[in-house]
Amino acid sequence: MTNSLELAYTLPPVVVIIVGLALIALVLKWAPPARSRSLFIGMLAGLILWGAAVLGMRLSPDPARALAWNRWTPIAIYMMFLFFYHFSLVYTNTPGGRRLLSAGYVFLVLAAIATPAGLIMKDLRVEDYGYAPVPGVLAMPAGAAGIIVLLAGVRMLLRRYRVTSSHEEKTCLLYLAVATVIPAIGAILDISTNLPPAGIWASLVFCIICSVALLEYRLLDIPQVARRTLTYLVLGVMVALPYVAVLLALQKLVGERM
Repeated sequence: MTNSLELAYTLPPVVVIIVGLALIALVLKWAPPARSRSLFIGMLAGLILWGAAVLGMRLSPDPARALAWNRWTPIAIYMMFLFFYHFSLVYTNTPGGRRLLSAGYVFLVLAAIATPAGLIMKDLRVEDYGYAPVPGVLAMPAGAAGIIVLLAGVRMLLRRYRVTSSHEEKTCLLYLAVATVIPAIGAILDISTNLPPAGIWASLVFCIICSVALLEYRLLDIPQVARRTLTYLVLGVMVALPYVAVLLALQKLVGERM
């Protein structure tokens, strides 16, 4: 690969990591201390771990090291969805849901133990665009667990949406619900199809939507001075995305002609 094409391959997870860390810094600096703030940070931590696992895989010089990194991708995705469910539970002040929450954290621990043995991510196969995952025997249960906690969180947000009278809160709840469904779709496409990686791009969209929710609709009560900083962050990501897309299109074009 040329330097430009290597950049196209490695830049998306780097952007995810940078934006995720920037959002955490803003939330820690400006959002009032609360359980919802801690859980939102946990959700972003899962996103950053996802980006780091993808980046480590893409920078690895051999398949063995790439596999070692990629095996943590399902854990990162599940962690993100579980913290989203817990955040939704606290943010909407919904009674109940503790059994599913406890079961979710127990499964997270068990999945982390099973990961190094390749029970969730068995191997990697080589595609035209790079490495693609080969699911292990526990990939389907892990995927189902992630979808369950994700949908449970979305359900709570939509339930709150129906009862609140605040237009601003309604819009913010919709942003959160849509933001989290998008990386779920990307992850499913990565696992179940031979299409080029979609999950990390979906993560970028998730970052942008969460940024808009923080910026425009006062998610976590971010003040005006922080929202101004966040505006520059969102604009920077929006500028970076077309640049990376052009590089990836060039990479595909060059690959087809070789």
